[in-house]
Amino acid sequence: MDHPWQTRTQCLIEAGPADTVDVRVRFLQVVTREVARARGDELELAPELTVDGVRYLAGQESREREVAVSGVALGELMTAPSVMEVDVPADQEAVWLIDVSGRAGAVLRGWEALHGRVEVRAELLREGLFQLTVLVANTTECGRHAFVSVLAGRAGERHALLSAPIVLEERAPAAR
Repeated sequence: MDHPWQTRTQCLIEAGPADTVDVRVRFLQVVTREVARARGDELELAPELTVDGVRYLAGQESREREVAVSGVALGELMTAPSVMEVDVPADQEAVWLIDVSGRAGAVLRGWEALHGRVEVRAELLREGLFQLTVLVANTTECGRHAFVSVLAGRAGERHALLSAPIVLEERAPAAR
């Protein structure tokens, strides 16, 4: 059963059981951006700050992250899934804004922890044709994070399952 915080990607791969696949999961992580102006040794939060003609605004942005599993044989994925835990710790950073008089302020960025799980399975549909399934689950309590999965294979062709009935109709009648 799929849940809103899970995504499943499937594709067909023409390959043998000894052939390997690489799976990369890319996801976006919400980053809170604040700006602060320097007041002596202190920083004072502000909705915006202009330094040397460049305007800096408070808001949100995203940071791309990636985790990967490489060189997994399709035959191994038929007997047991490959499971990868995703753990990105919370953190923050400051970028100082400098003008002719010194430190004018800073851009402060921070992000919450992100946790997830990636499971990769393969099913042999017939000799030389596998269905690869990648399940990505976001297990973070906060719902402001996105996972986007990307599949890449080293050997054999890849076909999106959506196009499989047309592209491989004669070769994989079991694919739906």
